[in-house]
Amino acid sequence: MTRVYLDGYTFYGDGFGTIQASQINNAAAINSLDRTVVQAKAGQLRRLIAYDQHLFAMCETWIEVFRNTANPEGFPFSRVAVINRGIIATYAVAGYQDGFGKALVWVGDDNGIHILDGYTATRISTPDVDRDIEALDDKSGIEAQAYITSGAAFVSVSSAEWSWEFNLTTQMWNERRSKLKDGTTLDRWRGTGDSVFAFEKWLIGDTHSGKLHEITSDARMDDDAPLVMRIESAPTHDFPRGLLVPRVDLNFAPGAGRAPGIDPIETDPQVQISWSDDGGLHWGNPLARSLGRQDENPAITILRTGRTAAQGRRWALEISDPVYVALLGGDMAVERQVG
Repeated sequence: MTRVYLDGYTFYGDGFGTIQASQINNAAAINSLDRTVVQAKAGQLRRLIAYDQHLFAMCETWIEVFRNTANPEGFPFSRVAVINRGIIATYAVAGYQDGFGKALVWVGDDNGIHILDGYTATRISTPDVDRDIEALDDKSGIEAQAYITSGAAFVSVSSAEWSWEFNLTTQMWNERRSKLKDGTTLDRWRGTGDSVFAFEKWLIGDTHSGKLHEITSDARMDDDAPLVMRIESAPTHDFPRGLLVPRVDLNFAPGAGRAPGIDPIETDPQVQISWSDDGGLHWGNPLARSLGRQDENPAITILRTGRTAAQGRRWALEISDPVYVALLGGDMAVERQVG
């Protein structure tokens, strides 16, 4: 059973495709004649969603869209569109939450992630995201959340094996994982359940603590565990000869440290720098460099890192200390091999 409220009506849907409307402003009063059945195709009704003054009946391989036409008898809404793209799992949709208002996003039955454009499903997922969805043996646990922080709107899509996050402001994807206090790295972000905007805050559940957390740019920890930022570069190469890399310089915003903070993780925060010469299959032991105490602007330089293989050189930067960090850029000096 799925339920949603819109325009004074409470709508109840079942897996057989029946949608029952309550009497207006009275969820308990039901007239058995005030119902309809989704019937564009054969399949299961998985979710009812109220979005942009429309009722979306999200089914296995299609979506039927209804609008309030104040029908005097029977079902009060009328069907206005059919979207030929279904939803892969009951909770694999976000963006309908009060306080979001940016877009409706869902995981479709084609293993892709889509955004609503009028009455059209427009694919926004990348091949990497699509492959992760397709590889799941059990897709029923896929869930999606939406939230806004620092003026940017995000949709997060998670399974037991991964989390992907889409920034609707920049139109870019990133992977997201959480760590536990004991250092264990999870396969996914620990945020779970339906994100809710309440008390002027975005709130979400936690897969590991059972707590309710606020999503905010002020947070520097995932509950009691490090909030890790990891950046991996694209490869630089000269196939098939390789390159010599005598020097690398990284440019971070100065003075990441906070003098009144916890020593040393806030007073003298560090970045862990590692590199890979096989396309990211294996990474070397990281080197620690200071991001700078308050009012400091240290030079972050790595010297004599050797010769790359045919796959080129990739860099990884990881920061787990609870401070604000901004990477402004980097430069890798190279010497091409002759012969």
